Amino acid sequence: MKPYLSLLLILIVSTSTPTLAHDISHESPVPLPRRQECSSPGVVPKEWWRASPSFIRNGTTPYAKDKDYQYYRDVAAFGADPTGRNSSSEAINRAVSSGNRTNNTVTTLPAYVSLPPGTYLVTSPIQLLVATYLVGSPAPFEPTILKAAPELGTEPVILGYDPYQGEGSANKNFYIALRNVVIDTTAIPGETPARAIEWSVSQGSSLTNVKIFMPKGEGVVRHRGITMDFGGGSGKIMSEVEVEGGGVGIEVNNQQYTIKGLRVKDSEVGVRVKRGYIISVMGGVFEGCGIGLDLRGGDWHKGEVVGGVSVVDTVMRGCEVGVVVREKGQGVVLDGVEVGEGAVAVRIGERGEVLLTGGVRREEVWVMGNGSPNGPQQGSTYPFSRPPSLLTTSGAYQTKPLPQYTSFIPSQIINIKSDPSHPVHGDNTHDDGPSINAILARASAGCNKVVFFPQGIYLTRSTITIPPNTRIVGEVLSTISGTGPLFSDSAAPRPVVHITSPNNSVSGTVEISDILISVRGVSPGAILLQISHSSAALWSVVLRAGGSIDTTVTTSCSDPDPSNCMATHTLLHMAENASDVYVEDVWGWVADHALDVVPNVPAQNIAVGRGLTISDNSGPVWLVGTSFEHCVLYQYGVLNSKNVLVVGQQTESPYWQGQGTELRAPGPWAGDVGLDWGHCEKQGRGEDDRCYRAWGVYLSGGEDITIHGSALWAFFNGMDDNLWKDPQCEETGGVCQTNMVYVKGGKGVRWFSMGSKNTENLVYRDSEQVSFVRQSDVPGGWGGLLAVYLADLGEASEGGDDSGGRRVTVGGMALGVAGLFALRILM
Repeated sequence: MKPYLSLLLILIVSTSTPTLAHDISHESPVPLPRRQECSSPGVVPKEWWRASPSFIRNGTTPYAKDKDYQYYRDVAAFGADPTGRNSSSEAINRAVSSGNRTNNTVTTLPAYVSLPPGTYLVTSPIQLLVATYLVGSPAPFEPTILKAAPELGTEPVILGYDPYQGEGSANKNFYIALRNVVIDTTAIPGETPARAIEWSVSQGSSLTNVKIFMPKGEGVVRHRGITMDFGGGSGKIMSEVEVEGGGVGIEVNNQQYTIKGLRVKDSEVGVRVKRGYIISVMGGVFEGCGIGLDLRGGDWHKGEVVGGVSVVDTVMRGCEVGVVVREKGQGVVLDGVEVGEGAVAVRIGERGEVLLTGGVRREEVWVMGNGSPNGPQQGSTYPFSRPPSLLTTSGAYQTKPLPQYTSFIPSQIINIKSDPSHPVHGDNTHDDGPSINAILARASAGCNKVVFFPQGIYLTRSTITIPPNTRIVGEVLSTISGTGPLFSDSAAPRPVVHITSPNNSVSGTVEISDILISVRGVSPGAILLQISHSSAALWSVVLRAGGSIDTTVTTSCSDPDPSNCMATHTLLHMAENASDVYVEDVWGWVADHALDVVPNVPAQNIAVGRGLTISDNSGPVWLVGTSFEHCVLYQYGVLNSKNVLVVGQQTESPYWQGQGTELRAPGPWAGDVGLDWGHCEKQGRGEDDRCYRAWGVYLSGGEDITIHGSALWAFFNGMDDNLWKDPQCEETGGVCQTNMVYVKGGKGVRWFSMGSKNTENLVYRDSEQVSFVRQSDVPGGWGGLLAVYLADLGEASEGGDDSGGRRVTVGGMALGVAGLFALRILM
């Protein structure tokens, strides 16, 4: 969110389990028959259902001042030419901006812009705006091609940066999506520094299923596929991108990013990180590149530095060098990386010292950078066995692409608003809950259906129950909003949306994408989304409290003391039965500012209890490219759970906490929060407000938890005249927060590429003797940086063999993990 990013990723395991809240009954409001999981329909439609003229689009935008506002736009209606003979730039830009959208109308005027199959000539940049989805035609249908004209020159084909968002615009570029397009810049001379996509965006934005073709061959090729030249932003994830040719495939200039499923062929540099404090690359394939990953950064004196980088399950074929770093000891982690026998995997500079040749097997992790407990690593190999439940048959960690249901025909898409026997309005006024539940139950029983939520705000006074064999997809984050007495009791929280099976008696997968879940008013007993079912997956889902015009949270939470604004109990809860859960591109955001132009909007001092909670869960659980921000107790809580994989996570503590705060954590959630909050007294910091801030990660108990890439940030110290003050905490020596990660107990915890900012201690480890990893002892990135952190205590005492029989190779010596534990003991 802020233009500074501090990454902290910690994994914690404990012998005692804090209690989240009452679990929810698994009863469905509509009886469901027992059945087996539905298969895909197995048909080959002639066109994508979203682009079909017969498909009904009956969404609403309840807060648009113009009641005739049209959120769905087909570029053909604006005069775009799909033959490629005439320029379509003006027509596509009119399709994007129509309706006076160039203001801070982030949630009131969304636009879904459809690019049908064809070739569109681009002579000037296509300017995207917040709350805009630009969507082309996915495979196997005819592609949507954006062909750059020579006169485009150095301007990007897609300008994915909205300049109308005021100061710090890149950090406010939310809810922008680009999908299913092919971008061709080959008509521009190779020596021109052309760009396919400028992507200076932040959380809630989605770039997926995009192909880029650039010139290649002899001579200077200066084209770049994806850039972030407008100050970067606070990004989350891009997925399933393919790049061919050019000088640089992706140039990262952002606080943090997860790059998943990237394919790069014949580019001089696959990925160049100009600035990035925590970067995760997962499932990449680089072929014929000069350099796979260039991690030297830009001008380090100007803050263009590279922090921790994790590369997971990635192949580099025919590249001159896999990874190039600026200096020895830089934070780099390779986990299952293939470069070919004898090939250079890691090197300092283009012709400097070779640090690693050959690859790193999937049962190994190669680490360079700060380590705890075993100090700085200059290139150490750790043999670690991966939990089998997290893997594919090939041994790679499992990932899943965003489903677009291309094998479905329009008759298999159930429009939630098109059943006259169960009317649904989506106007944030009518109670749509009972009708939605009835439609979902029937769709689940029918198999081979997708339930489509058109644009709108679907108010519910009861829990929306999502049964097995349900696929749900929205438009520009179609919203489900909870309200009423059911969600008012913090001692008996209830989910707004619940993925569950009656008594666990029904099998079948649940998939949700392009949906936002919120509350219409302060709801201390609301869990926005709870998963109590085996086999569920989320993509492009936002869990939000406050910030928008459709909720009174935005206007009711201005007091510096947020005791009267316990807006939501928990954003996302994975309960005991929530095994086999895949989560990608999910943002849980407690608003720190108003998104829409509303007169006299006060400060947003909102007290949401918890971010993501995984409790008493046996897994497997995958979290890929996620972010949770501004919750009171913790952003990520992993409580007595196992078989969890995290790749790319980002957190921020609430801005109203810190030195001079009106209310210390765990307040206002000061009742039975189920957490040990005695750490400040143990540290002798009982009178220090900075010690009573939210944990970035709270890890207690569990087994086999692997984390790659944690960006854990803290800003601001309290309030002054109802405004946050001292963003970099200069008045308190640059320390906004005392502790960022809590770890207690556990077995098989492996944490790589963990970063922090403005924090005294990255890690607080609770045991018989409290110990810390201090940010000042592990400098790097945006403040503190750990390439590897091992918290692998098992059930034995600290002096026992806590490695579960695994051995670690460090500096050529084989040591048990227990023999490496030498954390600084401060108390």
